[in-house]
Amino acid sequence: MGKDNKAKQKEIKKESQELVKPEATAMTRYNEAVGMGVEDLDSTDLTIPLVKLTQGLTREAMNGTAKVGDWINSISEQSYGRELSIVVIRVLKSWVIFGEKGTQDEGRMIARLFHNGVIPTLNPDIIEEKDANENFTGNVKPSLLEWEKGEKGKPDKAPAAALSYTYLVMVNGEDIGNITMSKTALKTAKKLNTLLKLKNEPTFCNQFKLSSEYREDGQKKFYTPAIKPDGKTDEATREKAYNFLMAMRGKSIKLDYQHDDTNASDSEDKPF
Repeated sequence: MGKDNKAKQKEIKKESQELVKPEATAMTRYNEAVGMGVEDLDSTDLTIPLVKLTQGLTREAMNGTAKVGDWINSISEQSYGRELSIVVIRVLKSWVIFGEKGTQDEGRMIARLFHNGVIPTLNPDIIEEKDANENFTGNVKPSLLEWEKGEKGKPDKAPAAALSYTYLVMVNGEDIGNITMSKTALKTAKKLNTLLKLKNEPTFCNQFKLSSEYREDGQKKFYTPAIKPDGKTDEATREKAYNFLMAMRGKSIKLDYQHDDTNASDSEDKPF
């Protein structure tokens, strides 16, 4: 009786292996074919999507592609909902100038200068300082970093160039995108920077939950990003992030910087 059971179990195991084997072989073949079909493309042919937080007047929220307070991919238009998992691959520091209120460029990025020149400057004539020989220096014009004083001599209007942090991230273990934080999102950015910097390991060894929080500032109602740690990444995620980082190193990176509503308000902490 025992021999019959063992023989039956062996037969079941054999049938199971025969059923799994073709699929496993196919998956191995597809894994080996990663990158096939796009061999002629490199980083200069790609645009890294913007992962942005939708507000009441965001185009995707108004046309029904996403709900207000959702995170959305600017290129695929995929909505991630109000919470997503991110793995930071690279942090980029920059200064940004947005269009002034009442103009056709209101809220839009019109100039950006990256720290250390890792990405070409957007509209350098607007934001970048020149030396005596009219050569760009890689520095922001000093006047754009000064607070304007009000009637009582106290800081009243924020500098024209806002400090900004752009994160190259892996979203939900799959998509690659960029998230930019400045203005009202700056506190969240500095919290994330601190969490990343204090760990003596590559940024992609940890993952975070990025969500949206509803806020009111006077008559303004908007959503801001919130961040919290979400444990360690697995080996497959680390390898994917590392490979992407190595592929981008030393090469030009093109970021999608269409109208980004992640930084909804003009509010910033004023100096004492």
